[in-house]
Amino acid sequence: MNRQKALFLIGLLLLPFWAISQKEKPLRVEIELPRDATDYKTIPVGENGVIIFYEGQGTHIDSATWVFIQYDTNLVKQKSHVIKTPANLVYNIATHEGEKMHLFLLDKFQKKTTLNSYFLTLNFATGEYNLATIEGFYDENINFAKKVNDNFFLISYLKRNYDVYHYDAKLNQIHTLKFGKEYIQSIEFCEVDTFMRRISWGMVLELSSNNTVMHYIETDYSGSIISKLPFPRYTGYSYMTARMMIIDSTQSLVIGTYIDDEDKRKSLLPTGIYTMRMIDHTLQDPDFFSDTQIKSNDSTVAKPVKKDQNLQALVGNIKRTNGNYTLVTEIFYPEYEYTSSNYGYDPFYYGTRSTPTTNFLGYRFLHANIITFDENGQLIWSQHMPFRNVLTLNLFPRISTFQFENNTVIYYIFNATLSYMMVNRHTVIEPVTSKNIILSNSNEAVDYSRNVQINNWYGNYFLVSGYQNLKGKSRSSKTKRYVFYMNKMEYR
Repeated sequence: MNRQKALFLIGLLLLPFWAISQKEKPLRVEIELPRDATDYKTIPVGENGVIIFYEGQGTHIDSATWVFIQYDTNLVKQKSHVIKTPANLVYNIATHEGEKMHLFLLDKFQKKTTLNSYFLTLNFATGEYNLATIEGFYDENINFAKKVNDNFFLISYLKRNYDVYHYDAKLNQIHTLKFGKEYIQSIEFCEVDTFMRRISWGMVLELSSNNTVMHYIETDYSGSIISKLPFPRYTGYSYMTARMMIIDSTQSLVIGTYIDDEDKRKSLLPTGIYTMRMIDHTLQDPDFFSDTQIKSNDSTVAKPVKKDQNLQALVGNIKRTNGNYTLVTEIFYPEYEYTSSNYGYDPFYYGTRSTPTTNFLGYRFLHANIITFDENGQLIWSQHMPFRNVLTLNLFPRISTFQFENNTVIYYIFNATLSYMMVNRHTVIEPVTSKNIILSNSNEAVDYSRNVQINNWYGNYFLVSGYQNLKGKSRSSKTKRYVFYMNKMEYR
């Protein structure tokens, strides 16, 4: 097949995949909403389809309803379940496993003397559910949940403050985990070792006001500490981030960014990437790969950037691809608008001068580095992908990868545009290409998008979801619609 035709097709493949020249109808679900509502949550569940859920409209003084709708892989509605809950609950976080999904909800109004959280388990195949009240527990800043059997590990983050909780769903009990007397500056990873029935944690702990050390900590499934080890120290190097992939019962691989101590005061940008093997739960000596070493293995050249732009890096999670391990770092900087037109003498106050003002516009994403290592932590290949006009207030990693035959597809989505490229190690098979998300009505255009996300649904199929404000293309059209939408795509 011609590689130039290997691109994301946003729509339902009603014909065999080789029927490229045929016109295909977009596979898309739209639900019209009040303007700027963001009530719908989406959880892709593989070949079981996708679940969307939201709080229903039938709220009473003491009760409310939550609606769960299951669509199949053709985005055809299959089942819906309506669950009655106490009134004034808001969604916190969710996980799913097999045919079950688990939601943490919490009280909406903080005027109550006692605030509670609620744990909802729903079997979306049978409709059976259970709602448990977690008395006296309330934390609206939980942004991470990991399920292990009947145990849930929850991480809460707000303004550099971390809290970690262990929730036993079987006993309906929750408690705060302590990892020592040190202050937690950051939590780098939380991985489940099913071989040894342990949880592996990576944390930066503050030993004193000017001394922080990256630690590897192991706990059992209830959160009790088994071991606590600092990362090996090397003069001249400081660990910035860490991500872990458990390979088998005897070995794991840690990959992260580091900074040369000489660069610490100059920039927040990492000096390079390090890898560290863990064999039989013992950290081995790390290998450090400078930015120069990584770029020497890159077939493309990044555009030069100004050093005064306060460059920073976002680090994604490790992804296993064809027996190798890929880490993505995304480079960005905070962008400001400087208003100097009013600078000069103030006409209302003789002898004074007005001052220029600055306005924060968002985070400007420049490019991503995609770096792949073998299981021994040795560098195999790296690639560079530029971002196209990505300015956003939402700071989270955007680049993803997946394997297509023997090649790697690198992609991200922003607003109503999907950008991707295909590489084979150092060789670019298809350069960066951008495609707009196909709409149901070709006479409409996207005015703006919100909360857009893309998920590798199953196989080579992907699910795009979010919110769009749509308007008619013609000058005479005054039609405007605000919708929640889901699009199915395939890479072929």
